[in-house]
Amino acid sequence: MTSKLASLLVQEGKLSARRMADVFQRQVIFGGTLDTILLEMGLVDEPLLLEYLGRAASMTVAPEPTAEALEPDSFAAVKRGFTALVAERFRAVPLGRVVVHGESRLRVMVIDPPDASELDDLAEALVEKIEPQVSFEYRFQ
Repeated sequence: MTSKLASLLVQEGKLSARRMADVFQRQVIFGGTLDTILLEMGLVDEPLLLEYLGRAASMTVAPEPTAEALEPDSFAAVKRGFTALVAERFRAVPLGRVVVHGESRLRVMVIDPPDASELDDLAEALVEKIEPQVSFEYRFQ
């Protein structure tokens, strides 16, 4: 997903190829996700980067998680087994419920989106149908 995000930003003129090379160099040296580095370097503002992150992942963008925005069912999901270990393993956190095509699903925020098999593993681990939404690494932390 990192390369897709980088490609979109460069192809659409939001960053030069040279600046993106600088970003990748910094990523190699310091680690972290591409979105975090772009924000730290001040190269792309948050709303624009979030839009591109969603496009690169082909996912809906997660709202900014705040205590007030979290639905009560998020806490119920935690009680049902969405532990810190599950969150770390799948790099995902529960946000609440959503109805998709008449079917209730647990909304989860993911970062650096996992592949489809990892999302299937998460759904199986939780015994839930999930609706993944992408967001920034710092919001996950």
